[in-house]
Amino acid sequence: MAEECFLILHDISSSLDFFPYEFAVLLVIGQALRKKARYFKDGLYYHGGMGRLIRAVRALARLTRKERFIESLVNASTLQQQRELWYNASACTKRSQAGIFAKMVSFFVTNRFTMSFCAGVCKGQLRLLRKEGNLYNYIVRCLNSTAAYSHLRDSNYFYRCCLTGKFSSNCCPRFLEKENFHKLKTRLAAEECLLIRTATFVEELSKRMYTKVILMDHVDWLEQSDVDVLCKALQAHVIPGGRVIWRSASRPPSYANCIEKSGFKVIQVATSKAYMDRVNMYASFFVAVRVGGLASIKIPIHPSSRLHDHKLDPKEPESPDSVLPAPLWIEI
Repeated sequence: MAEECFLILHDISSSLDFFPYEFAVLLVIGQALRKKARYFKDGLYYHGGMGRLIRAVRALARLTRKERFIESLVNASTLQQQRELWYNASACTKRSQAGIFAKMVSFFVTNRFTMSFCAGVCKGQLRLLRKEGNLYNYIVRCLNSTAAYSHLRDSNYFYRCCLTGKFSSNCCPRFLEKENFHKLKTRLAAEECLLIRTATFVEELSKRMYTKVILMDHVDWLEQSDVDVLCKALQAHVIPGGRVIWRSASRPPSYANCIEKSGFKVIQVATSKAYMDRVNMYASFFVAVRVGGLASIKIPIHPSSRLHDHKLDPKEPESPDSVLPAPLWIEI
């Protein structure tokens, strides 16, 4: 797989007219892929800080003789079978929740060093998480809804890869599916231009106009002064009708108001009250639409948003990663 990725980059670099600096960055990435091919062979998620956390969890599973349980969980033939395995294990855990071992696990997972170095949760984002309540309970809630609503064998490649170190042919990111990967390999160099920038986010944002901006969760990390700068850049460089999306560790992040005051209609699409997506580790998901220009835009609103109250129900019909009731729509 690493060799395939390198060939894609090589094809792109040989067919496009890059600036010297951009080509140098691309070449470095290609060389790094070759040198670090082992990262792909034994599981990309098993390296770096996150990899150390996953390895520690696997070691803990061996210590507590839970390896067979994990294997059964990720290979459960149906979502209902997966739920039963998880709920049975959860019931056993609750009976020993007050034990010393459970408290040790809680401390190991939720301490500041683990959250920052291994899970990529900085001080500011950790503060938001703790405002949502007990951090251990927050993690348990996320895992419970993932196990209840996302089939690890056939759909949730994030958790499957973390637990097993690999994807499967029927459970992997779309770009790794055979047909899509072939398109990337044969058509990307000929039809598209891959540009890698190393400037700051706001600096790049300020260079052109955008119809779509993905903020991911990085606004959680920013101080208020940086949020103000970002909001001004979004106001100036997102065209009317353009969309900005982000996730947050907080259900009501304060910076949503700042974005709204900068000329956007902000909609909370989903919250952690219900299963959100395959990652399912955030408290909320937002879409902001730049006001003006287009007559109207329809945004899907799941019942887990602030406009609705949805409770997890293990008896809901099986439908991996699409089990929530059909989204409602609002027009703005």
